[in-house]
Amino acid sequence: EKDEFTLFEHRALLAAMSHRMQARGLSPLQAFHAFNVSRSGLIGSSELYSALRWLDMPVTVPQVHESMRRLDADHDGLISCDDFVAACTDGGSAPPPGAFLDAASPVQDLVIPLLRIPELYRSAPKTPARLLSREELARFAFSLRPAS
Repeated sequence: EKDEFTLFEHRALLAAMSHRMQARGLSPLQAFHAFNVSRSGLIGSSELYSALRWLDMPVTVPQVHESMRRLDADHDGLISCDDFVAACTDGGSAPPPGAFLDAASPVQDLVIPLLRIPELYRSAPKTPARLLSREELARFAFSLRPAS
């Protein structure tokens, strides 16, 4: 561990988040779906920051990015539902199947305002597609040969 204080801070943040979610009657699964404002099935930095602020937690952008790094199992800058639920439950282990099937009310009406912050990983800027001229296309077409 590069910095024990950072690990302690992250664990304290998770404990406080879990406690505040529970106080609002949200299971980890319900909270994930409520916090996933984009409805993409993945939580980005802005969504996590917005969720923590909605829970009245005074967090900084660097703290959110550190938590994203720790919770993001595949290092794509996004937190999956499984990663989130595992982090919010008993020591980071996944709950048994169906553990939250009888959880409290649905969260369809819960709206978390999105507060934008820089995302953890920015994708490379996309270059616009370039159309080929007729001459370029003809050269390409003639360079193709059937496989033998």
